[in-house]
Amino acid sequence: MTSAPAPRAGLLRLRGVSKRHGLVQALHEVDLDLSRGEVVALVGPPGAGKTTLCRAIQGAERIDSGEILLDGAPLLIGARGRARRTARADVGLVPQPEASEHALLTALGLGRTVLGELTRCQVNARGTSPELAAERALSALRLVGAEAEAGLRGRQLGPTQRGRVALARALVLDPKVLVLDEPVEELRVLARELAADGRTMLIVTEDQSFAHTTADRVLFMSGGRIVESAPPEQFFSAPRTSRARDFVSRLRRR
Repeated sequence: MTSAPAPRAGLLRLRGVSKRHGLVQALHEVDLDLSRGEVVALVGPPGAGKTTLCRAIQGAERIDSGEILLDGAPLLIGARGRARRTARADVGLVPQPEASEHALLTALGLGRTVLGELTRCQVNARGTSPELAAERALSALRLVGAEAEAGLRGRQLGPTQRGRVALARALVLDPKVLVLDEPVEELRVLARELAADGRTMLIVTEDQSFAHTTADRVLFMSGGRIVESAPPEQFFSAPRTSRARDFVSRLRRR
């Protein structure tokens, strides 16, 4: 008899996470568990709260209530200085392409090269020596196929280059969880490789094929809530709720 696979250890835990943007309840008492080495696809219609959830997990968005635990410890969202930078580095967020472009151009806007920025963020967040940080920066750029961009500055980067550099910037800090918000096709290819290496990831996507081949589980969000959680095959073939069925039906018609 084949033994059942050993359960994965819990890594990220959200309980009752809520966030309001003005009159809009962006997140409503969200519960979420992500196990070590697990890849979860987060799907849902526009305005469902997916990006707000990603930013909350990374600490870029201050939540109104609830708790976020990483490795059993509260995420230090209210911390300052090095403690805040270190806490946020444990969750590597690669924003949507437009947000990635703004973040990178801001980070590189003071005349730093790509290599300089990836070195700087390690020194600030991890206390890494500049020499070791530069070595790790080159390794991260090499991993994502962006080694040639090491000496470039923000305005010299094209859209594809910016995507690769944004991923390298997240990976160079060796985060415990990698969060990808609507990655473009090239980053989805890289994400498959990272999943095969056991990287823990939460990925916002509407690419069914990508979710099928990469994710262990699909979470469906609607109205600021996580409405369904199921393996990809089950979710895309037989969603349980009417909202999920409508969503999958619209995806099929595209």
